[in-house]
Amino acid sequence: MKTTRANSTTAAPAVPDCIVSKPVVKSLAFVATQINTHQHKSTPAHTQAHTLKTPTKSFIIKPRTPSTHKSAFFHQHLNVTTPTALLRQDKNGRYPLDKSQARTRTSHMLNRRHFLGTALVTAAAAAGCATTPPDSGILDTHTHFYDPTRPQGVPWPPKDDEFLYRPVLPTELKRIAQPLGVTGTIVVEASSWVEDNDWILQLARTEPFIKGLVGHLKPGKPNFAADLNRFAADRLFRGIRVGLWDIPLAVESTDFLRDLRLLATRGLSLDVLGGPDEIEKIAKLAAELPDLRIVVDHCAGVRVTGGTPDAKWLSGIKTLAARKNVFMKVSGLVEGTGLRGAPIAVEFYEPVLDALWNSFSEDRVIFGSNWPVSARFASYENVLKIVRAYVKSESAAEKYFRKNAERVYLG
Repeated sequence: MKTTRANSTTAAPAVPDCIVSKPVVKSLAFVATQINTHQHKSTPAHTQAHTLKTPTKSFIIKPRTPSTHKSAFFHQHLNVTTPTALLRQDKNGRYPLDKSQARTRTSHMLNRRHFLGTALVTAAAAAGCATTPPDSGILDTHTHFYDPTRPQGVPWPPKDDEFLYRPVLPTELKRIAQPLGVTGTIVVEASSWVEDNDWILQLARTEPFIKGLVGHLKPGKPNFAADLNRFAADRLFRGIRVGLWDIPLAVESTDFLRDLRLLATRGLSLDVLGGPDEIEKIAKLAAELPDLRIVVDHCAGVRVTGGTPDAKWLSGIKTLAARKNVFMKVSGLVEGTGLRGAPIAVEFYEPVLDALWNSFSEDRVIFGSNWPVSARFASYENVLKIVRAYVKSESAAEKYFRKNAERVYLG
C-alpha cells in the first residue's frame, strides 16, 4: 500500500531560531500585558505608544487607530519603527528618532495571530541576538563540510579520492541548493577528530544557512561527559553520530549506554550509521533508551535495485519502526544503487520508499541529501527530484522536508 503523496511546499514554524535574553522577554511581557489589559494611568492603552527597551536599543510599537475592544485592538494596523541602533541616547536613556530616521520607519500590518511573533523577532534583533525570521523551505539534514587545505588537513576523505578530496564549504552548497528551495542544513560530522566539532561550530557562527551540527564524540570513553558539556554549550550542537570511526554500536556496554543517556537528558539526538546487519543492535538501543531520539542514516544501508528490497532489510525496517523513538533519514538512495549516473525515475526507488513510508509513516521520515557524497552518483537537483516526485500530499511534504527534522534536531 502506497501512502498519499504531494508536492513539496513547507510552512514556516512559529518560533524564531534564537535564544532571547531576559530583558527582551520582560519587555515583550510588558507590551503584551499593556495591550491585553488596556490599562494605563495617563493614556488609554489603545492609544499609548509602547517603547520596547533592551540594554542597548529600543523600538516603539504604536497602534495607528484607537479601539475600545481588546480583541479588536489586535486587528488594528500597527506602526513598528525600525530598531534605532545607531542613535545617541538622550538624558533619559532613550533613543529618539530624528526626522530623517522617522521617515525610514517600516509599516507592518499585524493582526492578533502575528503580533507577538513579529515583536519577538524584532526585539531579538534589537538585543543583538543572532537570529533570522522564522524559516520555511526545505531543511537538508545530512551534509558534510571539510577543508583539506587546512594546516592540520582532514582525516576524511582520503587523498586518493579525486572526487571528494577538495574544500567543501557552505558557499558551494548554497549555490546549488538554495535555488531548489533549500533554506538550511544540519551538518553531520565527517571527522574522527573531536576538535573538528569546534571547526564546524565556528563555521556555523558566521553562516546562518547551517542550522545545527550532529557531531562526533566518543560515548563509552573517559572524556565523553566533559566533551559533551563543552560542545553542547553551543546551541548549534544538536547531537552526535555513532556507528563508524572508532565508535561501534556497543549496545552491551554499560559505559556506552550511560553516556548516551546524557544525550537524552540534554534533549539531543543520536544519528546511527548501520546496515541490515546492525538493525537488531539499533532496535535494542532504542529499547534501552526510549527517551533518546534515534535517527537511522541512509535508509539503513539498503541496496537499491529497482525491485523488491532484500528480505532481511524489510524485516529489519519493521523492527525499527516498532520503536517510536526511531526516525528514518531517507538519504543515500542514489548511493544505494552503486551507479554513477543513478536513475532519476521515481519508480526505480518506489519499492524502497514504499517500505519506509508504510513502516515509519509520514511522521518519522526525514530528508537528507548526503551531499557531497551523493554528487558522485547524481546531482543535488536529481536527488531532490526523486523524493519530490514521491512525496505527493502537502502535509506529508511539510513533515518530510522540514517539520520532522525540526522536531528531531531543533526541538
